[in-house]
Amino acid sequence: MRHDKLEKELQLLLLLSENRSYSVEQLCRKMETSKRNLYYYIEFFRDAGFKVEKYGNCYSIDRSSPFFGRLIEPFKELIVLSCTNI
Repeated sequence: MRHDKLEKELQLLLLLSENRSYSVEQLCRKMETSKRNLYYYIEFFRDAGFKVEKYGNCYSIDRSSPFFGRLIEPFKELIVLSCTNI
């Protein structure tokens, strides 16, 4: 059960972080989920530190959200190490 929820959360994260906004109906259709569940996922992202933006009926995630920085941080060292090994 938790695996399915995590999969939906990650799918929504990918959709919301694209360079466009999606309406609630579009997100529900793409994710095959209810509006109720969609709003739970959006609230989860807000609680986790993402800047979820709403324009009318459309949502997106601001890529300057602090959580993205935390996701990228471990990879910065890998990039530096790979560049110095060239």
